[in-house]
Amino acid sequence: MSGGGAGCESRGERHLLSRPVGRPKPEDFALVEAEIRQPGEGQVLSWRGVRGAGRGVRIAA
Repeated sequence: MSGGGAGCESRGERHLLSRPVGRPKPEDFALVEAEIRQPGEGQVLSWRGVRGAGRGVRIAA
């Protein structure tokens, strides 16, 4: 995804709307377009994905 103003890009983010009970469902999440600004002097642009297992998310059996 790209767009936005000068020096900006955008990307899709998945936001958690409600903590899943059992297996996650599409309605537990929202797809939001977020603006990515270019870093200024002395700044670094960095992001990383967060896996469910890395966040302590548990699926009830």
